[in-house]
Amino acid sequence: MSTPSYPILRAAARLGTRLGLSNSMVLLGAIHEADDPGAAGIGEANRLYRAAAAKGNTQAMWSLGVNYLSSKGGETDHKQAVEWIGRAAAGGHGMAAWAMGKMHLSGRVVDKNIELGLNLLKQSAASGFRDSGLLLAEIYRTGQYGVEVSEEAARNWLYVSLPLGERLLIRAGLARLETA
Repeated sequence: MSTPSYPILRAAARLGTRLGLSNSMVLLGAIHEADDPGAAGIGEANRLYRAAAAKGNTQAMWSLGVNYLSSKGGETDHKQAVEWIGRAAAGGHGMAAWAMGKMHLSGRVVDKNIELGLNLLKQSAASGFRDSGLLLAEIYRTGQYGVEVSEEAARNWLYVSLPLGERLLIRAGLARLETA
């Protein structure tokens, strides 16, 4: 199967892959997944993701982890999924840190560890992954997982989850209120 609407993108990804560019490897892997969601396409995608992960590409690590977690292209392998998602999180990938945080909070796939789960969510929120800030705001607002209820912490995490432009508007509005 091919992706006729993206021939230039495919050609650029192939060229970048031949040049050893990890982002091109990830893109070409994603194209293989989209073109052939069966074992052959996923197998080729995972081969490309591994090559990019060896170069430190956290998106490749995340993609491998997701494929192992969701059994794309074969059987589910939770050990491999946790290894790759954990590596991506350690490398600063916000979505991976969010996923690992949620896994540790719930005890699904990994041992339950509330402190580690919260720290991973904080790392993720600090990287700009909005869902983590929203989840932390809810946790501190309601006291989930034994966390002490704190409206201030909830507001702070909600603020962190906002896009930068919205944060700047809020700051400007608050500054105007203080001077009025």
